[in-house]
Order: sequence, then structure tokens, then C-alpha cells
Amino acid sequence: MIHLNYTPTRIFQNYCASDGADWLNFIKKMRLIAFIFITYAITNNTVLADSLSLEQCQSFARSAAPNFNEIDLVISKSQLTIRNISSGWLPRIDLNGQASYQSDVTGIDANFPPSMNIDFPTAPHEQFKIYLDVNQTIYDGGISKSRKQLELLSLQTELTDVEIQFQKIRENINRFYYSALILKAGIEISKATLKDLQNRERAIQSKVLNGVSLAMNLSLLQAEIIITKQRSIEFESDLDAVMKILSRFINKELSNTTELLLPQTINTVSDSIVRPELMLCTMQQNRLTATVKLLNAQRMPKLFAFAQAGYGKPGLNMLSDKFDNYYIIGAGLKWNLIDWHSNYRERQILNIQREILNQRKATAEQNIQIDLDNKKSEIRKYNELVKSDYELLQIRNGILRQADVQFENGSLTGSDFISEIYARNQAELNLRMHIIQQSQAIEAYRVALGDR
Repeated sequence: MIHLNYTPTRIFQNYCASDGADWLNFIKKMRLIAFIFITYAITNNTVLADSLSLEQCQSFARSAAPNFNEIDLVISKSQLTIRNISSGWLPRIDLNGQASYQSDVTGIDANFPPSMNIDFPTAPHEQFKIYLDVNQTIYDGGISKSRKQLELLSLQTELTDVEIQFQKIRENINRFYYSALILKAGIEISKATLKDLQNRERAIQSKVLNGVSLAMNLSLLQAEIIITKQRSIEFESDLDAVMKILSRFINKELSNTTELLLPQTINTVSDSIVRPELMLCTMQQNRLTATVKLLNAQRMPKLFAFAQAGYGKPGLNMLSDKFDNYYIIGAGLKWNLIDWHSNYRERQILNIQREILNQRKATAEQNIQIDLDNKKSEIRKYNELVKSDYELLQIRNGILRQADVQFENGSLTGSDFISEIYARNQAELNLRMHIIQQSQAIEAYRVALGDR
């Protein structure tokens, strides 16, 4: 079983699961989390020269990933969007100007005797005006609030999508890291085997010279030495390729001599699934809910105030032919009473999308649970294998000691003795490999859970 610690990723997941009420606080804390990841990667850079742990490797790979800076960019974009939404509550000020000539104007057509000397004014054909329009929203039906909540959920969705990409990087890092550990174990055992064979070669050489042992036994040892060297060359070549891949992932130089630390095996397992793929489905469902609220707000009446101040010919007195100042103030109401069921159809579309997301989430949960069951079986398998490997190695050590005595006495052939050496070393290699694979199975289970 495995203990799962509380990490920055868990913090991220907790914020993504929030209701989105305090959007500004969320964005500030997401910036802090991004800063923590960068600082963590920088401060841990000094440990790379001598040794490297899996956690450090994952951290370096995360900070070296091309989409690492995407976190800060996504947050900045969301902040700007929310500021634009908030600016909708600020007064809108427009400066306008107009010059025109009218073919006909307003006038009073009345016939009075000339002696009455009555002359009615007429509006000028040429008209000029420049004016300032000011509009202030008083009530928008909740549109701004709904748009902010929708933007926050969009931000959380994008950040979760980035986390999914990091999850894939983590899986690749684990695969190559444990491959390197297995290759290093093979190299160490090959070196130990080679040293043992070379020691025995020197002992046999003296016996052959003295006529105590057959020359064929020496040849068999020498052939096995060559085979062991070839095996070491293969291990070294494969390790070099794997270390180069790791170097590219973490953007740091690694060599075959870099010590890779084996993660400690822990005996407890958490069954809490926090996969970012499931979180993404939840975020998308929350976005649909927020979109429904936005549709409700769009159907609400809107109340606004307006003012206009200008200078023109004529002013508000249309029968004047002089330039004059003027102003207008007032309030307005806008309410779309009939949308010909457009809003209703939008709701139907959202309901269909919600059903699609529910089915996708159920499928993802089923696949994840199957994968987790399989990985639990892998952990149990390697637990049993490691236990039996210890027993087998003790038996093989005893057999090799007896074979060594028999070979010294000449009662055991060289080929049989080499077979016992190979069987003993293979038992040790299997133990080392199964311990590494046990750790890899546990880490794979944690990755499948989505926990760091």
C-alpha cells in the first residue's frame, strides 16, 4: 500500500474543485503555485551533479516542458478578460460630431395680413453639432457576474488541461527512469560477475599450469568472461540511450555515472482518485451550469442612465438658426420580451452537452478503475516475487558454495560450475529487477490515481 502526500498538485486540484466565487483570490493563488514550481526547480538544480531522485526528475521535467509557461499566460489572459468584463460597469463616454444639409426643414405655414407684421422662424437647412454621450449601466440582469464565473471556470478548465499534459510527461519520465534503474542493476551485477570470473580465471590458470585442472575449464571461464563483457556493453549502450532521453526531458546533462535513487516503497495505498481527466469533465459540467446562468441573465431587463451634452446649430430649439449649448439626461429600460425560443433551444443544446459529458466521465471512470485494478494486481505480483526472490537467492548462494568446493576438488565440470554461477547471478539480478519493478508498479498506481 502507498501513502500519498499533500503536494502543490493537490492544492491545485482543491482550487479547481471550488465553486468559483472568489475568482480574484483564486487567480492570485494560482500565480503563487506557478511561482512555487519555478522556485522549486531552480533551488533543486544543485543536486543534479551526483544523484537524482524520481521526484526531482519529475520536477525538472515539469519546469522544462514547453507548456510550463502556459500556466502564467493562461492566468494573465483570464485576468485581462475579467477586467474587461468589470469595465462594463464603468460609464461609456463617446464623442460625436455631425454636419448636414437638409432639403426641407420644419416651419409654420400660416397666412396673416402684411399689416400684422408676423414672421415665423424656420429651422436652418445647414445643421452642425458636436456632442458627448454618456451611458451608465445600473442593472445588467446579472450578466457581468455570470460572465466572470464562466471565465473563472474556463481558466480552471485550461489549467486542468495543462495538468493533463504534465501527467503524460510524468508517465514518460517514470518509464525511462525505471528503465535506467534496471539497466544500472544489470551493469552492477555484470561487473560483479566479471570480477568473480576473472578471479577464478587466475586461480584456474595456476592449476592448469600445474596439471591439476583441465585446460577446457579455463577456456570455459574465458568464454564466459567474454560473454559477460558483451552483456555489459549492451547494458551500457542501452543505459546511455535512456539517459540521453531523460536529459532531453529535464533539459539537463546526465551521464551513465549519475546516481538514480530508488523511490522508497511504502506499504499503504490511497484509493482516492484525483485524475485531472475526471476533473476536466467536472469543470466542463460546471461551465455548462454557468452558461445556463448566463442565459438566464440575458433574459432579464436592463436598466441604464444616459446623458448628452453638446453644442450645435440648432440646439434643442429646432426653430433657432443660432449655435447653442444643450444637454439631455434620463434613464432607460431594455427588455427583450420575445426571442422566438432562441434561449430555450440554447438550453436544450446545453442539456445534450451535459449528457455527453456524463457518458464520457462514466467511461473514463470505468477505464481508470480497470487500470487501477490491474496495477494493484501488479503490485501484489511483485510483492510475492520479491519475497520468493530472497528465498531463491539464499538457496542459490548455498548451491554455489557447494559447487565451488566440488569444482576445486575436480568433481564438478567447468560448464556445470559456470551454470551455477550464472544461476546464482541471475537470481540476484531477478531480485534487483523485481524490487525496481515493485517500486515502478507502486508509482504507476499513484500516477493512475492522479496523485503526486
